Amino acid sequence: MLVLVVACSSSRGDLNPPPVGGSSGGGRGGGNAGGSAGGERGDAGEPSDGGSADAAVSGGDAAADASAALPDAQAGVEAGGPAGSSLCAGSQLAICEGFENTTLGAVPSNWARRSGYGGKALGVAADASARGTQSLKIEGGLNGSQFIEWKGSMGTLATSHYGRLFFKVKTPAPWPTSGVLHGDIVQHLGPHPGGGTNYVRWGIVENTQMKFQWIYNVQPSQGEPEFGDGTAYTYSWPGTWQCLEWRYDQPSQQGTLWIDGAQIPITVGKSHVPEIPVFTSLGVGWANYQNAPGEGFTVWIDEVAIDPARIGCDR
Repeated sequence: MLVLVVACSSSRGDLNPPPVGGSSGGGRGGGNAGGSAGGERGDAGEPSDGGSADAAVSGGDAAADASAALPDAQAGVEAGGPAGSSLCAGSQLAICEGFENTTLGAVPSNWARRSGYGGKALGVAADASARGTQSLKIEGGLNGSQFIEWKGSMGTLATSHYGRLFFKVKTPAPWPTSGVLHGDIVQHLGPHPGGGTNYVRWGIVENTQMKFQWIYNVQPSQGEPEFGDGTAYTYSWPGTWQCLEWRYDQPSQQGTLWIDGAQIPITVGKSHVPEIPVFTSLGVGWANYQNAPGEGFTVWIDEVAIDPARIGCDR
């Protein structure tokens, strides 16, 4: 089992602190990877209240989510990425956004840019797409949190839903020279059991061996320790479009992540009670909380869909 501890200090007014500390370790069986970085926080442009937050992200062996199984053939993502026209027009899914009818540089009318911090740019672009001709493009810069959130009715989706999006990370991606780089691509918000807000995330943590782990991660806003569960450090950026699916169910406190139709081995709740809330905000985008070398991360997101039933990658 691989265990990662990320120490994220919080200090109001210090919005862009440099990373500190170091890391060791690598892929499966390569030992522990640890690091320390300042300034991780929620999405409101302010650090978390309180002192420091320690996120224990442990390697997991997730149980199969048999109730939501889809045939592997439904992954629908080839080496070069999906192709063809957007399938969101006329879709029967509860939410489906293909970014095709949005002015370049803007965000779709049923979505809004969530209050965040840092980064260089977020908006619809026409330089890459999974389907159709446009997608949401995020240029992360040094560090920051840039998300769009759904502004329409959520109904029962606030309590339980499946999500799907296609994403691509520009390669070569930035990698930490010491410590780690933590990034998130799905970030929902809801009330913390003791007051405040939980930032509930699916994301990654990179190490200095140019490998990353997938993680389920929760950051409470009021200063309680950050926590999460994750995989071993066995993943690399392919430079092509991938299909990411997720599930959140508040009554059962279950969460599941799939990449290209294959379930990622994360046991949500293995290291800490999951604290999946009834969500008040559903968001997708990109955040990286430690300083990224060079031009930072560039991430494209397309065909974002959310529904009560599992969507798969072909719709």
